[in-house]
Amino acid sequence: MRHCGWGCPELDNTWYLTKEPVVNGNMGALTEKIDYRRTFGDWKLADFDASSWREGEKLDMVKSGFEMHFGILKTFMMEERPIPLLYERPDTLEKELGEAVMGDSDYVTVEPGQFCRLLFDAGAVTNAYMRYETEGGRDAELIFTYFEKFTKGIDEVKRDDYLHGEIGKNGQVDSIVLNGEKLLYEPFWYRTMRFLQIEIRAAKEPVRFRRPRLRKTGYPLNPGSYVKSGVTWGEQVYDMCVRTLQSCMMETYMDCPFWEQMQYPMDTRLQALFTYVCSVDTKLACKALQDFHDSMLPMGLIQGRAPSNPKQIISTFSLHYIFMLAEYYRRIGDKEVLKLYRADADMILEYYDRHIGALGLVENLGYWDFVDWQEAWQNSAGRPAAVSKGPSTIINLMYGKALLDGAEINEATGRESIAGEYRDRQRSIANRIRELCWDAARGMYREGPEYREFSQHAQSWAVLNGILPKEEAAELMRRTFEEKDVLRCYFSTCYELFRACEEAGCYGLTRQQMDWWIRLLEEHCTTCPETPSNSRSECHAWSALPMYELIAVMAGMRREQGRPDRVEIRPHMDYVPDLEGRMITEYGDVTFCYEPEESWMRYEMALPEGLTGRFVKADGEAVELKTGKNVIIDSQTF
Repeated sequence: MRHCGWGCPELDNTWYLTKEPVVNGNMGALTEKIDYRRTFGDWKLADFDASSWREGEKLDMVKSGFEMHFGILKTFMMEERPIPLLYERPDTLEKELGEAVMGDSDYVTVEPGQFCRLLFDAGAVTNAYMRYETEGGRDAELIFTYFEKFTKGIDEVKRDDYLHGEIGKNGQVDSIVLNGEKLLYEPFWYRTMRFLQIEIRAAKEPVRFRRPRLRKTGYPLNPGSYVKSGVTWGEQVYDMCVRTLQSCMMETYMDCPFWEQMQYPMDTRLQALFTYVCSVDTKLACKALQDFHDSMLPMGLIQGRAPSNPKQIISTFSLHYIFMLAEYYRRIGDKEVLKLYRADADMILEYYDRHIGALGLVENLGYWDFVDWQEAWQNSAGRPAAVSKGPSTIINLMYGKALLDGAEINEATGRESIAGEYRDRQRSIANRIRELCWDAARGMYREGPEYREFSQHAQSWAVLNGILPKEEAAELMRRTFEEKDVLRCYFSTCYELFRACEEAGCYGLTRQQMDWWIRLLEEHCTTCPETPSNSRSECHAWSALPMYELIAVMAGMRREQGRPDRVEIRPHMDYVPDLEGRMITEYGDVTFCYEPEESWMRYEMALPEGLTGRFVKADGEAVELKTGKNVIIDSQTF
């Protein structure tokens, strides 16, 4: 933009923000298109002379006594930053796919009229600010395509198969036209990519293009936990999950860095749980709770993504906000946070209560009542198909679990009567589900009073609501894996499936679902995709569940009692023969080593000073742990 003689702005049509229709048609990062023949592009170079640039103007005070005195709020209020600054780490792209163009050289020269294509492999999905330097080459066009995987059909090639795969519709593109001078081009926003294709089409002058440099960026998570095991997949899957989580953390948690870059309550709740097992950092989770609180709408639901514009409501995601609040308290033990946000839980649960219909179940919630990207629900955009016919068992049982968590929140903050009311409501929902949705012939809960569809989701939420005795719950969960017409939980909903199996005492069943993540290694994935197959996003942190399972469940390291100074260790070695590793805490590291010996398991753990705990054997016997080394022999494991 430039200014005309009268001081009014005039568009010069040199720089465009563009949308890739498939990649970010209505959300996510924008790409750029710049014609440097009509604007200067050397202002980022170290020797640029900026003496002729106009001084900046002071438009307004950040804070003034007048506004504060009369309680007038500015559009943007300055507050102390609640999270650390993002890191920036310099790097270069070295690895080329196919026949090397640059090789060991720092630049490539494209002669007049020639075309050059470079293909770089960053090694893993990467978030970075890109830096491209050119010299000469007026009228030359450069196209930069960032993408996460090679593709062909539906998962027909491995992610890094550049010989048989293609970029397809999964690329984001920046393009520039050179002015013939020395240029440093940096897209304004960070770019996400595992692979980068650069196309250079020279005009009448040679183009010198230097090796791409970048500044990797992200939230400074600093994961300190790790696991190792005799199973070959254990450490690899754990590292893949941690890499996925890190890639989806910036100023907020994000569903995915390449596509949407938005903070959704369902995704964020899971990402927070995964963060707790690998790091001592809880700041981003606390900030997310405030973001969701600030998005509360008058009807009693939070927004489906926040902060965001335009507003979106995903009615089921408000329940995940309640789950996240309760889980944050169990990890941190901060009742003041509960007091800040407990009114939000009240409003959400009241919204659901207002939508209880004639059958005594929630129905017609409105907006988008998303549950899972199950392929059977693609036509309903992830809604259980039963919602078109009346109440959904899944959604009612999600509401029931939110009532239980709401009761816990209120009880912890001294509101026992409200806690009792919520438990009464939950019992009412559970009783109606038992009466209306139990299918005696199948021995499972169908997806609605009159809707004969069966899913792992409904059975999992039934177990988490405590509807069945433990023995019956185990049989119910076994059926969900054995009967072929039962819809399976995809990555985003496996957390509840795994918790239900754990609750029912049949955790070993989860191996059948864990195989999905193990197969990702065979597909040469470096991060966890959005869904087990035919995935849009290659890096989606709601899918990073195995890192939680390996630390919190298989190793049994739980800090979920509202007491940060206490750990409960209850291993589940159902399908790993041995395990060793470390869980980082504010007090120091908890190290562990579990090994089989003849007819028993030997469990060795070391607790740091200030952290207390207990070990729970397979038969339920609890043993108090002391500071330092502890060794426990458990013959019940076999």
